[in-house]
Amino acid sequence: MERVSEALIISARKRLHLTTPYFNIRPSTIQLLQKRARQVVSIIILLPGKRIDKKCERFVADSCIADFITEPTVKMYRYQRSMIHIKAIRLDDWISCVGSPNFNQRSRKKDFDVAMVVQDKNLASTLERHLKDDLALS
Repeated sequence: MERVSEALIISARKRLHLTTPYFNIRPSTIQLLQKRARQVVSIIILLPGKRIDKKCERFVADSCIADFITEPTVKMYRYQRSMIHIKAIRLDDWISCVGSPNFNQRSRKKDFDVAMVVQDKNLASTLERHLKDDLALS
């Protein structure tokens, strides 16, 4: 799944929206996100707020994000209503990736996760509306 995520990051031309409960990515993926942000791709990352089942994951996510959150095109939000469990990538207005993989080491190396990449403007639009609702609670 990591290679798919990296391919999606590279493919984003205008927008990249990422929602995940666990964010623990390799330094090369962090560098890729930073590069895309510097190429004026708008990046939104939605992570859990206070309600997270594994507190250490919050610290790991913070350390991953620290390297590129200062880029002007990057915005990070913390969902406050409950534990967010959505795993989705949306890019531009027509590509979405949804499924069970988290953006962490366990999903990459141990779990048997499944995701689908869909090229469909209607799905992307629906996911975008859900993201806006979630951001209002962040």
